[in-house]
Amino acid sequence: MVRKRREVKEFKYPVEAKPLGTLADIFSIRMLLKPALVLWLFHISMALQLITGLIMDLAGPLIGTYALRQFHGYAGAFFTIMFAIYVGIIAINKHFRALREPINYVEMVFYAVLILFGLALKFPALLPFLTPITPFHCTLLTYGWVVVSVFGGGGIVQGLAAIYFLIARTRSKAQPLSEP
Repeated sequence: MVRKRREVKEFKYPVEAKPLGTLADIFSIRMLLKPALVLWLFHISMALQLITGLIMDLAGPLIGTYALRQFHGYAGAFFTIMFAIYVGIIAINKHFRALREPINYVEMVFYAVLILFGLALKFPALLPFLTPITPFHCTLLTYGWVVVSVFGGGGIVQGLAAIYFLIARTRSKAQPLSEP
């Protein structure tokens, strides 16, 4: 069998990033669904939890938190379901499990404890041994997770790196240098 030789062209780098193409990449449904819908829903629910929790923590006394607390609870329930499915994917899929780093498992412990704290706050009779838990404990644990994640190279740093990658790359390919 004779192999066909491919012509190698010289490309100019760096490739220019086009802002419109980058925005199309970031908001592309195709890219959102590429890894797995469950992963995106898990991370979106986590972001909702962080944002609503931060608003309640910092602006709660000024704006009142009753409606926001209800939404935070529903988002927490959704996060709990997505977390269970996420753990299931890690347990079943060895290729996905191979992509996890030790810090990702440490973060999963933080998520599990936050879920337990949320359940203890919403349903005190369900977990009577956690009745001394207050929203302050959730806030403290969340800030602890942020510190561990940032300095340990966890999900927050990985997410920022992914966003940077999407912004830095372009939809267009490198262009061959013109022949002299």
